Amino acid sequence: ETNILPYVSNPLVVAIITSNSPINGRTIEYITPSCRVVSSLGVGFDNIDVKACRQRNITVCYVPDYGTNEVADHAVALLFAAHRRLS
Repeated sequence: ETNILPYVSNPLVVAIITSNSPINGRTIEYITPSCRVVSSLGVGFDNIDVKACRQRNITVCYVPDYGTNEVADHAVALLFAAHRRLS
């Protein structure tokens, strides 16, 4: 958390895009007023305090279908490998 605080308080920040860094209430207190969006690069957004973002009028986004095709392709490839007894 502390390693992103200098970046989120920069007045030029208009969006924060994260994959696993927690964006909790304390972090949101440091976010500059120019920031309008916090986005998660993944299916979930458990690492983002949505309530605190709403209080600051910050939109929260995520990618609900991130990697779904790739995961399905990998699962089928593993089934083929198991069927062929490959390692």
